[in-house]
Amino acid sequence: MAEVRVKKKIFISYAHTVPEGIEEFAKKLANDLRGWVDSKDIHLGDEWKKEIEDALTNCEIFIPVITKRYPTRDWCMKELETALQQGKRVIPLIYEELGDLPTDDDRLKRVREVQDRYQHLKFTSKDYLEYDKSLKKLQSVVLDQETRDQKLENPFESGVYSNEYKWLVLNLTATDFRLACANKLDIAQRKRLLQIGGRDDV
Repeated sequence: MAEVRVKKKIFISYAHTVPEGIEEFAKKLANDLRGWVDSKDIHLGDEWKKEIEDALTNCEIFIPVITKRYPTRDWCMKELETALQQGKRVIPLIYEELGDLPTDDDRLKRVREVQDRYQHLKFTSKDYLEYDKSLKKLQSVVLDQETRDQKLENPFESGVYSNEYKWLVLNLTATDFRLACANKLDIAQRKRLLQIGGRDDV
């Protein structure tokens, strides 16, 4: 019987081996966030490229653990570019400052650009009090994402939608469903949609 893999919402990307302790850190981060990391989630006999591609597609949050080695690794850069192209939420975690590495390296420039573009977390001191603070921030982001997903999947349980919106959600297309859940339909739009559904009341 084939093993059923749980889809994980967080993908942790890092460069192996250097600096010392990076793999243990990535595994700890994955355990604490219930995230996906290759060293823990790819098993003997797996098609490792496919496992990485599937995990990237299924994730919602992409965490690149930035080190000096990160821009030099082909697969790290491929994972980063794929996450950006797929519109994942990117949260860089700086494990090691890039420092005075060559400024004419295109891949290094790309990592710096991502680091500067997105609000990031630092773990350069290797102080585990700092780690706990960073972890709580990351867990808060994950919880917020899960809460939003749950409201989209089952908006009625929150108790904030009127009967009218319940009717709309049950009768509209997927696009209109999202608009209704986000409470972004004005009175005229709601009236028209209700009329299309055979009702004249607003």
